[in-house]
Amino acid sequence: MALLSALGQLPPKDRAVVVLRYWEDRSVEETALAMNCSSAAVRTRSVRALAKLRDQLGGVYAEFADH
Repeated sequence: MALLSALGQLPPKDRAVVVLRYWEDRSVEETALAMNCSSAAVRTRSVRALAKLRDQLGGVYAEFADH
């Protein structure tokens, strides 16, 4: 539930990148095509969105970060 709540707090485009890339397991190129943007934009948004999720979740998932 913590992850879903944190996802809900992301801006829509950040949330879309996370969902497409990591839940739907799409490639960067497929995600870029679906979002009508460049592959570089997808990579940049992915890094930023994941950092925001880490900040929001704090230590909740820290034990999984090292795996």
